Amino acid sequence: MAAVTNLTPVHFFSHGSSMMLGEESDSATYWGKCGDKALAKGIKHVVMMGAHWATLGNEIEVASNSLPGKSPVAYVHPSKYVPYKLNPDIHMTTRCVELLKKNGLRAKLNDNFAMESPPDAAMLECRQEFEGAMTKNPGPELRRAVTMLMKLSKYRDARGTDDHFMAAMFVAGLCGDFEDRGTVAVMGAEDWELRNMCNSQYTFGNWGSGNLRITGKAQGLGAFGGA
Repeated sequence: MAAVTNLTPVHFFSHGSSMMLGEESDSATYWGKCGDKALAKGIKHVVMMGAHWATLGNEIEVASNSLPGKSPVAYVHPSKYVPYKLNPDIHMTTRCVELLKKNGLRAKLNDNFAMESPPDAAMLECRQEFEGAMTKNPGPELRRAVTMLMKLSKYRDARGTDDHFMAAMFVAGLCGDFEDRGTVAVMGAEDWELRNMCNSQYTFGNWGSGNLRITGKAQGLGAFGGA
């Protein structure tokens, strides 16, 4: 296979409560840096695949509301988000559906879519297992390592629901091919919230490194997984 260059990195972002939208944190600072770097590199489109998604039937729905509304955000002052203007990329939603269908998947557009005590020992262990899986296993080993996490009973119990685990699977699938061996994964930031809630931020690969193959993604397309 010919070497692929000028590819974007892949980010794994995780958040805790809604307070992270209104308060300063290392994670929020890291998100901003990743966004600024993407803009500086001339990024044109961003595809976000989040943990919380539900559809009727065996079909993937791509959000395509040209005028999306905003719901009240708990514990965050309205001045932090009300003036913010949403900018949906409607053209890209059609492209996403076309790519999914081309690869045999059913898809359609959907336009209506601080710490007073230390974390428990089990949660610290889960956090360490997750970091090891994400940063020490390039290529196909990443898929196996991330999947193996769900065999740890305490790790699974640490998730509110199983859908919280899906974002990690998205990233492992994207960065887990044989051609991805040698890709460097780093933990860019981490915050602990509500005692046992660990919010970790990871990035796989570098801008234009050429050592990360993104199947079905064109150059200039960023991929983000979030939990």
